[in-house]
Amino acid sequence: MRAFYLIIALIALPLATAAMAEATGVVIVRHAEKADDGSRDPDLTSAGRQRAQSLADALDGARVSELIASQYKRTRQTLAALARRRGLDVAVVRAESGAVEEHIEAIVEKVKESNAEGLVVIAGHSNTVPLIVEALSGRVVAAIEETEYDRLYLLLPSASGMDVIESRYGQ
Repeated sequence: MRAFYLIIALIALPLATAAMAEATGVVIVRHAEKADDGSRDPDLTSAGRQRAQSLADALDGARVSELIASQYKRTRQTLAALARRRGLDVAVVRAESGAVEEHIEAIVEKVKESNAEGLVVIAGHSNTVPLIVEALSGRVVAAIEETEYDRLYLLLPSASGMDVIESRYGQ
């Protein structure tokens, strides 16, 4: 079943890429698998690094213009392969403990201020990704379980606001 979702994502992203020629879109992912090292800021696991590479591969044909993550290593490392491939820096929007609403507002503001002529890719956390999708699109999406690392949302401008395509990425 996971292979089915990956196939759908790989089909949808190139189609969306064609739509991106004139419009900016947003890709939002939950960070890849994190190490269980007891710290507040763990690195990605080997599987997480593979998933991060899968994200870079999945977006290979898309025009990626901007990358956004929190200050935590797992979000920045999720975008690292894509950043290297595109020669882009990862913009950090700090997430302070207990200030989730402010973090979401800061990400939305960063996206709105963007001059990107392509996709803005955001790596977030299980508790922030659904809120970012809702704040940018108005659409409520399902919560992400702590053990789920493969969520991918593609937000595309449309006549009615933002269309949301939900998919999965990685193995």
